[in-house]
Amino acid sequence: MIRNVMVRVPEEVGQRVKKLWIARVDFSQSKEGSYEFGIFYPDSFVNSNEGILSIDAEEGDIIAIRAPVGQAFYQIVGENLVPLEDKEHAYEVWREQHGLPAPRKIENAYTILLCYPDYINDGGSKTYLAHVSATSVVSAQILGQRAAQGDCEQIVDDSNDFCVLAVFEGHLENVRED
Repeated sequence: MIRNVMVRVPEEVGQRVKKLWIARVDFSQSKEGSYEFGIFYPDSFVNSNEGILSIDAEEGDIIAIRAPVGQAFYQIVGENLVPLEDKEHAYEVWREQHGLPAPRKIENAYTILLCYPDYINDGGSKTYLAHVSATSVVSAQILGQRAAQGDCEQIVDDSNDFCVLAVFEGHLENVRED
């Protein structure tokens, strides 16, 4: 059942956000989503920073609102707007609601350059090069640190002791001739 969703925008938020908007997000065509925009009703023409955002939506719809920093995503559950973490979370919730399988995470190849911990690194120039496959740069860094810890001949209590110097896309190889 379609109903009108209204969100009150206090003046302090309206002053920080120049273009206020509300939209219903449909992820059926792409992960980026298509936006069907609602309306902003200012309280007065004198003070257009305060007012009401309005859009027609149904139970379970994903709603995006222009927030002071980026966008905020919500799902309509009963009479409430339930906050979602981010656009990625909104996409996952939408897919689950429509009975679609979770998207397959694509792993990319990374080369991680790490420096050994000071307590086992004479002079500070000993490095480790790791090749990993991961779904994100952060995951790649963690996998690289764990690989370095596992290959280390000396005991290293915490893989975070290996300092990440650089992360490169792809599996890079040294082709220098001696």
